[in-house]
Amino acid sequence: MATPARDISRLVSAEADRVYLCARQWDAARALGGPFGPRSNVERRGMISRLTAEGGAEFAAGAPAAALDAVIYCTGYEYRLPFLDLQALGLSTEQQRVAPLFQHLFVPAYGPGIAFIGLPFRAASFPLFELQAKLCARLLSGRASLPPPEEMAAWVEREEARRVAGGRPPGATHRFDHRQMAHHKWLAKSCGPDVQRVPDWTAAALHAYWAAAWAAFAVQQWARALSRLLSARKAV
Repeated sequence: MATPARDISRLVSAEADRVYLCARQWDAARALGGPFGPRSNVERRGMISRLTAEGGAEFAAGAPAAALDAVIYCTGYEYRLPFLDLQALGLSTEQQRVAPLFQHLFVPAYGPGIAFIGLPFRAASFPLFELQAKLCARLLSGRASLPPPEEMAAWVEREEARRVAGGRPPGATHRFDHRQMAHHKWLAKSCGPDVQRVPDWTAAALHAYWAAAWAAFAVQQWARALSRLLSARKAV
């Protein structure tokens, strides 16, 4: 479930009688919960499995909807930079990422001459982007510096190897989750000693949160697999 879908559902729910918020991870009725939101008129559903001729919808999980006024598809974003000669820069925007970039910001061969602020998602966006902008300003004014191009290129290769080894798709390159703390610390350190670092307890709390979230997800997946196995045995 991406942030834009949640934001849109919240805005629409202020006017609509009922909003159905769909996501792939909600593939079992027990995971849906009850209505929520300021007006208690947002309901979770699995993905749409069929739109009916009568204007309703059926879902992978949850009760069908008898009639819908509109369906909004939140399919994500693709990067398009038609104002740049990507080939000359050695960049690509294929597979839902801008690559290769050092620290998700800089083209190694061009250093601070060109920067892509605001690419990370699944992060505390605005504090992170503000710090990215601060670093860019200090680089341009000579108050900060970047590693040599070969070191930046080596960092890109290591990060790509980690992504592949971790089984993450290319589109997850800029998805930060728990990795945002390391990026935040690098930005602050690169800016200089007058820029406040993230307190260690904040980083520890965030890592604990993500560890708990992944553990809960693993348990949920195990329960679903067990439920399917039991259902298959009953059918036999």
